[in-house]
Amino acid sequence: HEKKEELDAQQKELEQIAKTLHARKRTRKTESILSSYQGSKGIKTILDQILQKLSADDEVLIVGTPRKINEYAGGYIKEWQQERIARGARCRLLTDQDTISWDFPWWEKSKREKKTITKRSTMASPAYLVITKNAVATIYFSGAILGVLVEHPEIAERYHAFFEILWKAGQ
Repeated sequence: HEKKEELDAQQKELEQIAKTLHARKRTRKTESILSSYQGSKGIKTILDQILQKLSADDEVLIVGTPRKINEYAGGYIKEWQQERIARGARCRLLTDQDTISWDFPWWEKSKREKKTITKRSTMASPAYLVITKNAVATIYFSGAILGVLVEHPEIAERYHAFFEILWKAGQ
């Protein structure tokens, strides 16, 4: 009789643990790490998401600045860079060879203060890449404008290492 009562108590305890585990499973949210966009508004959406997460002492790495980005979002890119500078985030840009240089006092000041460092590549990048410590944005200009944002620190770290290789090679 005592053994049966002990087993009944253990069974109730296990049932309670099972209910708790099932409740946790139901409430756990799946995080989306990938989002994709199309068009010039999509570019702005992606870059806005990156900008909102930047703070002082963050670094943004950019590979490629195709002429088409100036056609589709040139004014916005300038505003984005000004906001990035205002937030205190540094930026290293590896620009495409045919990239048009900006001649604005705020841009030149940013370069003098080492908030922005640029190198001109000898090659054309296949996309516009924006890399932060936690995210990578890839924007393609091929007929339609397509953008993909991956928010994942490990993936961003790999792209960071890739950027460093390109940066050292001056490519």
